[in-house]
Amino acid sequence: MTIRFKPKEHGMQKIGILLIVILLMFGCGGGMTGTYSDEHGIVTYEFQSNGKVLVTSLGGTVELGYEKDGDRIRVKTAEGGPAQVLTLTENGDLDMGLAVLKRRN
Repeated sequence: MTIRFKPKEHGMQKIGILLIVILLMFGCGGGMTGTYSDEHGIVTYEFQSNGKVLVTSLGGTVELGYEKDGDRIRVKTAEGGPAQVLTLTENGDLDMGLAVLKRRN
């Protein structure tokens, strides 16, 4: 049995596959990657695409979870307290409220 696609149906399949690929890449709450630090290098956040972030400060490093929702990144605290909310700025930096973390890579 041979299945033949009509041109219109075939085009719709390509669009459907493209949409699925885009959703898988960006639509699932998507993670982010990159290293951000303050101007003095005292605090560093290293985001991994798996929802984990390594936070280094004063020589110690902790692994925390994060969720990205648009331009907001919620970093979960180790003790289960309220999340720290960072804002991804238009130029790609992270605004912490009192300080701005610059992207380093």
